Amino acid sequence: MNHSAKNQIRNLILVIFSAICGAFILSGVLLYQYGPSGRYMVRNALLSPDLLTTLSYNDTNIKTGGLSRFVYDGMVLSLPDSKSKQTREIQIDPAHYQLLYQQISSDTSLGTVPDSISTLFSKETPATLTIKVRTESHAEWQDESKAFQKLQFATEGNFYRIELHEEKSPDQWIYFNHPDIYQKALKVFIP
Repeated sequence: MNHSAKNQIRNLILVIFSAICGAFILSGVLLYQYGPSGRYMVRNALLSPDLLTTLSYNDTNIKTGGLSRFVYDGMVLSLPDSKSKQTREIQIDPAHYQLLYQQISSDTSLGTVPDSISTLFSKETPATLTIKVRTESHAEWQDESKAFQKLQFATEGNFYRIELHEEKSPDQWIYFNHPDIYQKALKVFIP
């Protein structure tokens, strides 16, 4: 092989190697700079009020074992009463939900959740807003109602959490901090 062909092959290998190294370096910089932070914004995790009335999706129906069409069926705020040990349920108007959503939609989730915060939700029963769905068909053999999403407010502190549904993992929660969120939620939902 002549000297010119060897130089061309060497230069080609050098260019390919340089391109691969450059791609790895660029990928590393981009992942470091713009990589996943593990944080959520409320507007990306909580159902938008604009979508409530149009909510319609297919999901497994526990009664039939097959797929059924589920549609929006209302919202309920469950408030624990520590004195009577009872839970009071209040039907929530979508307009009130819209007001709360506007207040919290730009909140960003906490990166790490210390035990002291997660304990706030297990120490006492938290106030829970549940967005409910039901099967589109009211036929008794397939009629089912279930929670679509839950939003819980710690009765102490400034914390609330939103339930996430991952396909192959148990229910998970993302935690947020918002000043006086429990009192603000009560003020919106119980004017």
